[in-house]
Amino acid sequence: MTGGWTLEQWLEGFSRTLEGYVQQAVQTAEHAAPGGDAAWSELRARSQVAPDPLLARWVASLHPTARGASAEELRQVLERLVGWARGELHRLQQQAPAAASHPAWRSLQERLDRLALDEVARYRERKVGAALGQPAQQPSVGGIFANAARTADQTPWAEVYRQGAQAHTLVCKHCGSAQERTLDFQCRYCKKSLALAASL
Repeated sequence: MTGGWTLEQWLEGFSRTLEGYVQQAVQTAEHAAPGGDAAWSELRARSQVAPDPLLARWVASLHPTARGASAEELRQVLERLVGWARGELHRLQQQAPAAASHPAWRSLQERLDRLALDEVARYRERKVGAALGQPAQQPSVGGIFANAARTADQTPWAEVYRQGAQAHTLVCKHCGSAQERTLDFQCRYCKKSLALAASL
């Protein structure tokens, strides 16, 4: 490889560059005015994708308050990007024939096979969700707990986590229910006094 890069380093760098271009295209399309704007027009021109003024007017008339370029134009831009990426990979394969047998190569080829379809499908889902007033992504409870587990040893909770901080729960010694409100020492259920339970 040129420049002292290994094949794996080149493929990883190329993959990151490709994803950066994909994100730039998608974000430019999402933030464009209905049917497109100057930034989108510039990106479309660099990709050599001809504008479709009839489509842009039609999209703008359907949802005058909606944002974003048309999904069809985004698909065309992404297909141009895929064409460029395939050309670069072809040049690499001519210089290093063994590249095609590398796992990262196969992974990159699979990404290119579905890139335009997958990205446009996600783009359409976000646009439809935005038109219906739905948030772009709704975190799942599993995702929240996974994030908590992943960041438990990071600041600002790192020291508390390392020290094994204890929590105390007040429970009713008569019926076993937990204290529901801070500074409320009467059981909501049996109306008797709460007591300090074992440390957790």
